[in-house]
Amino acid sequence: MVKELMNGKKILIASSVHVWFDTRIYYKEALSLLNAGFEVEIIAREFEGESPPRVDPRIKLTVLKKSLSRIQAIKAVYQKAINSEADIIHLHDPELLYVGAKLKKKKSSMKVIFDMHENFPKAIESKEWLPKILRKSFKKIISFLEPKFLNQMSGVIFAEKSYKKDYSLQVKTVDIYNLPHDPGFMEHNKNALFTMTYVGGITKIRGAMEMIQLVHFMRSKQKKVVQLRLIGPIDESLKKTLQNYSIIHGIDQQIQFLGRLGYREIWEELRQTDLGLCLLHPVPNYVESLPTKFFEYMAAGVPIVASNFPLWEEFFVINHVGLTCSPYQIEQLAGELAEIIETDDLLKFWANEGRRRFLEDYCWEQEEAKLITFYKEVSAK
Repeated sequence: MVKELMNGKKILIASSVHVWFDTRIYYKEALSLLNAGFEVEIIAREFEGESPPRVDPRIKLTVLKKSLSRIQAIKAVYQKAINSEADIIHLHDPELLYVGAKLKKKKSSMKVIFDMHENFPKAIESKEWLPKILRKSFKKIISFLEPKFLNQMSGVIFAEKSYKKDYSLQVKTVDIYNLPHDPGFMEHNKNALFTMTYVGGITKIRGAMEMIQLVHFMRSKQKKVVQLRLIGPIDESLKKTLQNYSIIHGIDQQIQFLGRLGYREIWEELRQTDLGLCLLHPVPNYVESLPTKFFEYMAAGVPIVASNFPLWEEFFVINHVGLTCSPYQIEQLAGELAEIIETDDLLKFWANEGRRRFLEDYCWEQEEAKLITFYKEVSAK
């Protein structure tokens, strides 16, 4: 019934920052909307790698070249949108809020949805590309301007429950969490080495050095040799720093940088994983949000070790998915893990409970239903 109602509605999903096959943008939202009967077009960054994934032939794709600056990419998104016949524009980046407001004035019949991936004013406090001396002033400016632009949208999607408390908006809103699809039961292929895996952007504040140090300290505290597999984009200078540390401490053969992988490739890597890591630093944008990787690890039946933020500790207590610890006490964590690994019983318990709780409460399918309903309501306004 919903699919019939949506036939003929055209959507342009736009990002000036994310690659087109970003998990939330393509594999979740675009494909869900496509299967609900919408015509879907995407404009986003090109794939950076040797083997680009294939786009569904029913989706029109415009790629923004890697060489484009952010300003150039924003202009390209605006030109695409203003010339588009789309009924709804779905924007994914804070810098596109101005584009959305401008589109609403130029094309009054067009609906514009903004998808909030992060609490941007809080995220500013830890953005490494912005000098620290400017962050406080920039945060004030963003905190003033962002709500004004958001209230000009047709609707706003919050990717996290915690975002809503910082925004009092007059437009229609909905929480659509970044939960994974169910990959199905995964028979784990155990490696000869105990394998720890991290999935996501690899940065200092996301615990890059702490994860390398964990391998170093575990080497001297337990019998099993461990390996660390890092999946995600990383700045070359940081990668060099981590590699140098690994060489100095004789663990370079135990560290693998796999780069950005496709959605299906990530599941294959998690099938060979014994433990998922999430040792983020306690910056404001992280402590009040539940990372997508929690749910990906749970879906794959992988136990988790994560930072001991109060929200995360509560989540772990409720769901029995793993161990929380201070991201600044890595040697102590290594000792605890050495004992846990020796018996394996607790790891199995966490893995089974995580998979069970994922199936009960944390699948993308329930978010998909909210997304379609939201689109239906925005379209009808």
